[in-house]
Amino acid sequence: MLPESTRRAVPRPGPEPRLSREKIVKAAVELGIEQVSIGAVAAAPASLYCYIDSLDDLVAAAVETVLAATPLPSPERGWRAYLEEEAGIRLHLLTRYAGLVPEGAAGLAGVAGRRFEQLVQGLVGLGFPVEEAVLAVVGAPREHLARKLGLVLDGIAARHTTASP
Repeated sequence: MLPESTRRAVPRPGPEPRLSREKIVKAAVELGIEQVSIGAVAAAPASLYCYIDSLDDLVAAAVETVLAATPLPSPERGWRAYLEEEAGIRLHLLTRYAGLVPEGAAGLAGVAGRRFEQLVQGLVGLGFPVEEAVLAVVGAPREHLARKLGLVLDGIAARHTTASP
């Protein structure tokens, strides 16, 4: 037997397999993340389990595919434009993929965490302290909502004060 490093991948004779993990995930994205079920993706659901571990695995892979194809905003125009662009991106994603954040789906923490980390790093690169960068990027968890609302209201107050005669 040849060592692993000297083996060549030889294509198997015969037709290409009809299924692959990539094809299954693509079908889940096209179907709509909110509509995903094992039965909806394949006529023979048992065959999917050769490529995916569970429905949660499929949903996480579909979300990861969508996020990987979604560019991050550019920090070159400054922090405000950076956050406004990301808000627009999130709105587009949530409108286009209603099930982008399904309740109780396992495995999404890593998918969302990578984007979260990249966004925070972008703000830190623009001079934000880490704590404020995290607060600016966090979606809507209840513990941050009041602080985030306070920032918005402070901004409105500052605008109102400077606009008043």
